[in-house]
Amino acid sequence: MESTSINSATDPPVEALVEDVYISLKFTWSAKEYTVSIAESDCVLDLKDKLFSLTRVPNERQKILGLVKGKLPDDSVRVAEMKFSPGKKFTLVGTPAGEEFKEISEDQLPDVVNDLDLQIDAASAEAKSMAQDKRNIRKILEATKNLNINVMHPLRPGKKLLVLDLDYTLLDTKPLTSGMLPAEECARPGLHEFLELVYRHYDICIWSQTKWTWLEAKLVELGMVGDESRNYKISFVLDHVPMFKVFSTRDGKPFSHAVKALRIIWEHFPQFGPQNTAHVDDLSRNFVLNPGEGIKISAFKLDGTLEAQNDHELEKLGRYLVWLASHTDFGEVDHKNWKKIARALKETGHKWSPPIVSGSRRMFVQPTRTERASVVDTPPSADLENKFTPRADMLGFKLEVPAKTQGTERPIYLDMQATTPLDPRVLDSMLPFYTDQYGNPHTDLIGAESKDIVFTSGATESNNMIIKGVARFNKEKKNHVITTQTEHKCVLDSCRKLSEEGFEITYLPVQPNGVVDLNVLEGAIRPTTSLVSIMAVNNETGVIQPLKDIGAIVGKHRGVYFHTDAAQAVGKIPLDVNAMGIDLLSISGHKIYGPKGVGAAYVRRRPRVRLDPIISGGGQERGLRSGTLPSTLVVGLGEACRLANLEMKGESLLMALKDVALSSGSACTSASLEPSYVLRALGAAEDMAHSSLRFGMGRFTTEAEVDFVIEKIVAVVQRLRDMSPLWEMVQEGIDISTIDWGQTQH
Repeated sequence: MESTSINSATDPPVEALVEDVYISLKFTWSAKEYTVSIAESDCVLDLKDKLFSLTRVPNERQKILGLVKGKLPDDSVRVAEMKFSPGKKFTLVGTPAGEEFKEISEDQLPDVVNDLDLQIDAASAEAKSMAQDKRNIRKILEATKNLNINVMHPLRPGKKLLVLDLDYTLLDTKPLTSGMLPAEECARPGLHEFLELVYRHYDICIWSQTKWTWLEAKLVELGMVGDESRNYKISFVLDHVPMFKVFSTRDGKPFSHAVKALRIIWEHFPQFGPQNTAHVDDLSRNFVLNPGEGIKISAFKLDGTLEAQNDHELEKLGRYLVWLASHTDFGEVDHKNWKKIARALKETGHKWSPPIVSGSRRMFVQPTRTERASVVDTPPSADLENKFTPRADMLGFKLEVPAKTQGTERPIYLDMQATTPLDPRVLDSMLPFYTDQYGNPHTDLIGAESKDIVFTSGATESNNMIIKGVARFNKEKKNHVITTQTEHKCVLDSCRKLSEEGFEITYLPVQPNGVVDLNVLEGAIRPTTSLVSIMAVNNETGVIQPLKDIGAIVGKHRGVYFHTDAAQAVGKIPLDVNAMGIDLLSISGHKIYGPKGVGAAYVRRRPRVRLDPIISGGGQERGLRSGTLPSTLVVGLGEACRLANLEMKGESLLMALKDVALSSGSACTSASLEPSYVLRALGAAEDMAHSSLRFGMGRFTTEAEVDFVIEKIVAVVQRLRDMSPLWEMVQEGIDISTIDWGQTQH
C-alpha cells in the first residue's frame, strides 16, 4: 500500500490547508431570527444541510427567499461564487419534518373559521372614536417597536401598498382544514392572475389572522411564495402577532376583537400612508382603526362547489385597484361603492374600442360570440392623425356607408415597408382582451408552448437584445461581430455601441445588386467571431439575401451564431429557421398588418443560444426580456402571423388613402437630409440616392392603384421637389456630391 507523506520542511501545515473564510448569514423562519455560519468553500447543499440542522426543514422543502437575486443556484455551486443580496439576510419557508401541512395541530388552525364579524361602519362615530383613542394610539406605537417585519422581496420605489387578507378573501379555508380539497383547489378563481395584475402597481403584503406555521404552509402550497415562475412577488407577510385588540359590546357584554392596524406598517415603512395604501378584507371589523383604507370583499365560502368557478370578485377587484392606482391620494376615493365603479369600468371598456381612421372614421365594434366585427362610419373630424385603413368590406365585414363619401377620395398607400395598417381581423382577435380577460400572456392568451419565442416591443428591441446580448455574453472568449453596410439603422447603431465597448465590428460591403458576397463573408469569420447579423430583406431596396447559403457558411464555424432581421421578410417570403440555419431572428408586428408596439425574437434553444438580457427585472420571458407584456398586442401579433402565413402568396384588397403615401427611404431615417446609406453602399451616385423614392405594395394594394400611381408620379415628384431644400441647392448650381452628409463609411 502506498502512502503520501508530508515534508514538514517544504509543505505547509495541515491547518493552513484547511483554513477557510466563513460568512455569517441571518435568516428568518417561522417569525424567528437565526444566524448560520457557512464557509466560502462550502456548496449550496452544505448551506441547506445547516438550515435543516437548525430548523428540521428537509432540503427538498426549503424555500430560500431573498438570499440571491432570482433562483437559488444548483446544490453544487460554491458559496464563494454566489452573489448575496445586501445585508446577507434571507427568509426560509418550509415545514419541518413530522409537521407536514396535513398534520397541523388544531391550535394552529385559523381562528376565523366560525368568526362573527363586527358590524361597525368604518365611517361611523364609533370607528372614528376607536381610531382616535389615546390608549389605542399608544398601544399601536408600543407594538410597532416590538415587531420585526421581515421583507421577503425589496419594496419598489414609487409603488402603492396593497394589504391583502388570506382566509376567505383569497382562499376558502374550510375545505382545506377539513382535508376535503388540496390548497390549489381552494384558491379563489383568478388568484394568480389577480396578483400579477396588481403587482404592476402595488407592493403586496399578506396579513392573516392565523399562526405563522399555518400561514407559511398555505402560501407555499398555493404557490404564492417560492414559485419563481410567478410574475409577482409577496413583499412581506404578517401573522396574528401584530393583530390589535379593540373593545365593543356583544349581546350587551364587553367583547374584544383582534383587528389590523395599518399604522403598524406605516411606522416601519414611512413611504406608505393613507394616501397610497389599500386594505382588502372580508371582515369589515379589520378596518375600524383605518376606516378610509378598507375595501370589503365578499367572503369566499363555496366549499369547492361548481359555484366557485362563477366567482368573479378578484377580476372586479383587480380592475378597481388598477383604476385606484392612478390616483395620487386614495383618500379622495370612497371605497364603499368599489363594485359599482368596477362594473362601470367594465361597461365603459365594452363600449370603447380602438378606432381605425380613413377618409371617415371607422370603429370596429366588439363582436358577440361568433359574429364578426361590424363597421360603423362616423363623420371625419378635423384632427385625424391615423392616415390609412383597409377597406373592411373586402374582408367580409359589413359596410354601413358607401366606400366613397362626398367630398373625399381614397388615397393610395405605397409605403408598406414603413408600416402596415392594422388588419381588421387582427383587431377582431384583440378586442376581447381589452376588457374581459387578463392573465399570463406567455401561455393563456396565445396558447404558446414553444420556448423559442421571446416577445418584445418590436424588431428594434429584438435586434438590440440579440446583437448586444449575444456579443456581451461571449465577450470573454469572442469579441468580433459581422454585419453589412446596408442593415437597418438599429442594427448599425447597436454595432457602433459594441464598438465603443471594445468589440471589433466588420461591416461587409454588398455587391451592386445588394446581395452580400458569400466568399467575402466566409473570409471575414474569425476564431473570435460570435455573431453574424445579416437582414433577410432590405427595407429600402427589397433585396433578398441568400439566407440558406449564409446559414450554411456560419454553421460550419462552431460557436458562431447567425442572426437575421426578418422584419421585412415575415409574411412575404417563406422562412424556415431550421432549414436555413438561422439561430436568431427578429420580427415586427406592424410590418405584417399587426398592432404597433409589439414584436418577437426567435432564440434557438437546441442547441441553445445564450445571451445577456438588456432589460432586467421580474424575469419574464425566461429572464431574456423582463417586463409585463401587453397581452392584447401579443394576441394581435399572433393573429397577424397566422394571417400572414395563410395569405403569403398575395391578395387583391383595397387601401383607403388620400393621394399616394410613399417615402424617400427608410422610415427610421426619414427626418434626416442624408442620402440613403443603403443606395450609396450599392454604388449609387449622390444625386441618384437623393432622388430615389421607395414604393411598397402590400395586402390592400390593387393593380388599378398602381396604374393610378404611375400616372401621378410626375406630379408627386414635382411636389417633393417643391418641398425639398436639396432641389433648391441643385437649382443654385451646388454640387451636392461634394457635401459631407455625416454618413461614416465602414
